[in-house]
Amino acid sequence: MAMASRKHSIIQMRDYYSDEEKLLKPSVHHKLIKLFNVPLRQIPVRIVHSFMPPYNGTTYVHTDLLCPLIGVMLLYITILCGMSYKIPVANSSTSVEQILILYALLVVPVFYVSQAHYDLYESCAILGYTSYGHVITLALSLLLSPGSVSFYFIILILFCGLNVLRLIILLLFFMRHKNIIKLLVSSYLCIVYLLCNIYVYFRFVHRT
Repeated sequence: MAMASRKHSIIQMRDYYSDEEKLLKPSVHHKLIKLFNVPLRQIPVRIVHSFMPPYNGTTYVHTDLLCPLIGVMLLYITILCGMSYKIPVANSSTSVEQILILYALLVVPVFYVSQAHYDLYESCAILGYTSYGHVITLALSLLLSPGSVSFYFIILILFCGLNVLRLIILLLFFMRHKNIIKLLVSSYLCIVYLLCNIYVYFRFVHRT
């Protein structure tokens, strides 16, 4: 666990290997095992952390792959449930798998190359945690008010907005590019993230 200055501390939960293990140069297989080694009681805590903006100068950053994988699976299941309630003629010929793969290809490479602090595994983990914003937004829309567009946009701003805020703060904190580059990259990721949720909602979840 590393900590920056007290003015703004980034508490990073690097789950895959310790400083002692770094000296032994662990194999990729060993790193992957460590990435999925998360205590069960820590899973809900880490999910809550994924929605928490910096508080009192502190931001928690988890880099395991277990919770992001659970989030992606829940997102997939939520979209399938939404499709089952749609009018048959409104169902999309585009598969859910294609949308998720395209989304990953649009955001992961950009986030990874725009900063030099996180490796590829950690970048996937950080972006994977943002899937919980999609899950909660779509699930609440489906369960509480399936046909209300206004309700959907309210919770979109609330939950997806918190995820995007955290992501942008991490980028601004670790990117060493000029301000215009930071603005462009942050805007791109924010737009893709929100548009993906909006597209999925109207294409797969909204009943009409």
